[in-house]
Amino acid sequence: MSCTAAQPGILEAIASYIDEKTFFTTITSVTFAVLFLFLYILHAYTFFDKNNIKDCATPAAPFGNLNDVIFHKDSWYMFLRKHYNRLKRKKLPFGGLYLFFKPSILISDQILIERLILSQKENNEVLDTLFTKDVMQNTLEKIDSIYDECNELLNKQPCDRILNHFFVKTARLLFGFSIDDTKLENSMKGKSYSCFKHYLGVAYSCFKSKNIYSHITASIQQELQNRKKNDIKHSDILHNLTKIDSNVIENLSEIFIENILFSTLSTMLCLYELSQDDTIQEELVGEIRRLFAKKGKMQFQYLDHLPYMEAVVKETLRKWPPVPVEVIQNNQEVEGLPNNKNILLLLSIYGMQNHPDNFVDPEQYDPDRFLEDNVRETLFMPFGIGPQRDINHRLTTMNIKLALIWILSKYKVKIQPSYHLELDKTKVIIQPKVVVPLQFELID
Repeated sequence: MSCTAAQPGILEAIASYIDEKTFFTTITSVTFAVLFLFLYILHAYTFFDKNNIKDCATPAAPFGNLNDVIFHKDSWYMFLRKHYNRLKRKKLPFGGLYLFFKPSILISDQILIERLILSQKENNEVLDTLFTKDVMQNTLEKIDSIYDECNELLNKQPCDRILNHFFVKTARLLFGFSIDDTKLENSMKGKSYSCFKHYLGVAYSCFKSKNIYSHITASIQQELQNRKKNDIKHSDILHNLTKIDSNVIENLSEIFIENILFSTLSTMLCLYELSQDDTIQEELVGEIRRLFAKKGKMQFQYLDHLPYMEAVVKETLRKWPPVPVEVIQNNQEVEGLPNNKNILLLLSIYGMQNHPDNFVDPEQYDPDRFLEDNVRETLFMPFGIGPQRDINHRLTTMNIKLALIWILSKYKVKIQPSYHLELDKTKVIIQPKVVVPLQFELID
């Protein structure tokens, strides 16, 4: 009764604020806006039909095919791996996916992937000059103190914290600058967290976060100015940064974060795999002991004299690639792919490196596959095909080896028997949902 009586009063109040002409104009504008949005969605989601491209799944506004990924029902890399496997099963060279309203092509044909890789070759001479053997050797000469410090933490803190601490310390030596721990942690979270904002930036570059590394860039510039002012020289990466280029510094900021993040996760997953197979672990321990019985103190070149360790690292990066997905703007014409600059090209690195067409028994952790030296380069690209892939590969490989030498020289790696590895769906990179409960048993 009271509600019915109140209704005329509400209408009279609206009428007193909005005249009839304004009200009609507003309704008309809203109607046209809704109609325009509806037509835009229809147009956007007909791209693949118009271009005779088989779509991988039916999209739904506003997220396209990303609904399960954005709401963490599936991870980004596992989502693309599933579609990659379906395309391979159906023998389709590629298929269409919508990232929001952005048409994207997921490529499954290996010949097309190889052509795409060739089209993306970039020159990294400036960055390559920063990461010299002298810089690497200088880091190794000071690493014993880091080993001693981290030995005190083993079995006292979770594995990921110990490894993160180790790689933060080595990164500060290698790069020549330090970052506040809280800011560093926030940057790594920003790099790895799966969220709406991240995927909006993937689909539309104008929404890509530009300030995730701003505090690191500022720290680099401040340290460079301090060294110039006081004529300070150290054998590290900043010392080699003689030509200050803002783009190079920004790239260096990203590499700094990726170096720590990739090294921590890859080493943890490597130790997990070693804890599952005593035979592999014992063979690796034997190789380390034999080398240092002959060579003595660590030298950078010694890392190249550990073929089985090299195979172990490669197998870890194959099974658990640090860059599980590559997103490429379609700027280069590639034979066999749609020639449209408005689409994105997607590579499921995780899917490629874990598919039986590319690797025999891909779920099996088998370092021996890399001892035979018959793995095609275009099948093994754990750091994607971007401009920083070679540097990330070099640094992460070195870091994993240093961590393995530190740990396996003194400890046997074990794991709680009840542990089952489950991957975190809230991350865009491969990461265990729960910290791997590794145990380190002192050996003679």
